[in-house]
Amino acid sequence: MHERGHHVEVLTTKPKEEHAASEQIELFLSVGQCLIAARRYEAAEEVLAPLLADRARVFGPDHPTVLVTRGHLAKTMGLSGRHEEALFIFGRLLTDRTRLLGPDDESTLATRGNIALVLLQAGRVDEAIAMYEALLADRSEILGENHYDTIATEDNLWSARLMLPNPSVAIDAMIDRARAL
Repeated sequence: MHERGHHVEVLTTKPKEEHAASEQIELFLSVGQCLIAARRYEAAEEVLAPLLADRARVFGPDHPTVLVTRGHLAKTMGLSGRHEEALFIFGRLLTDRTRLLGPDDESTLATRGNIALVLLQAGRVDEAIAMYEALLADRSEILGENHYDTIATEDNLWSARLMLPNPSVAIDAMIDRARAL
């Protein structure tokens, strides 16, 4: 069923108590996102972990809202320095999104970018660069070279290359790329 049609059906068939519970779940996600923005990662995780459990119970493990919440929880862990846990959750999320949405879906591609970012945060620069390079190739092919996400991935790749032991090589390559435009 078309997602909008589903929402209309839910709004017309669910009792008011279920609407209130659904609104409360959405409010908790907003609170979690605000806590992440405020860099209060421990507090964000305290909100997001039970929210994830509630969403999975209410909607099922493969529901888009559950996948989004898993991504926010993994992001929180990565930002708080818990890189291995974040990579584990993002890895499972990538597997699920690939299975449910396909490898070319923008959410699947975004998850790959999040994995690259956590690798970079963990100091695993070579792995992050390899991931960004593959993602850039795929986004260029799928979305086009001028798409915002493709350009952002290229920027992220250049930033990662600047973290290499000899950043002057990356700087020279960036200058050459700029001249070629």
